[in-house]
Amino acid sequence: TDLPVEFMCWGGGGTKEVLTKPNEENGIIIIDEACAKEDINKYYILLGLNEIILTTDEEFIEQYAEIIDRLREAKPDCDIYIQSMMPISHKCEADTSLTMEEINRTNGLLEALAEEKNCFYLNVCDAVADDDGYLPEEAAPGDGIHFGAEYHAKWQEYLMTHTYGASESDSEEVEEFELFEEDREDLEEIADKLLDEVDFAEKLNPVHDRIIANLY
Repeated sequence: TDLPVEFMCWGGGGTKEVLTKPNEENGIIIIDEACAKEDINKYYILLGLNEIILTTDEEFIEQYAEIIDRLREAKPDCDIYIQSMMPISHKCEADTSLTMEEINRTNGLLEALAEEKNCFYLNVCDAVADDDGYLPEEAAPGDGIHFGAEYHAKWQEYLMTHTYGASESDSEEVEEFELFEEDREDLEEIADKLLDEVDFAEKLNPVHDRIIANLY
């Protein structure tokens, strides 16, 4: 990816590995590494597919909650995005013990956890799933789970267009920029005139420049 991000992974692992197992590359437990990153204040978490058949709901959610608590303890103002588990293909469902019903049910638990812990929930399934809610067969012809670059691009685009803005603690670190060359006051005057003179069905609110730039 060309995004200014850092990946912290434990191959084939889940919530337990994040909390207890050293990273294979540097020997540091991932949650300790994540908490120690001074220049990072926004975390995207994607875990769970392997754990559907390896652990109970209670243990999974308890460990997931501990990850969130550890991050918040280290950085009280950090933004945490919980990503849904990705879909699988029809063939994968037929050939393994994984099912979309179970994935969707567990994603419901993650959404509830996000609400409980004041995190953002992202249904990234929408980025890659077909109309039936499954991963298209052509996306991952090998195992029906691990898709390639084309679908990673869809996933990235979803993340970039489903953000909620920066927290106050990191907003000062972002370099300001202007989206338009025109006089800014003229734009504000136009916006005020639209709000005053046009009947909108919904309430309109100002959007941060960075959100506009991402969408553009």
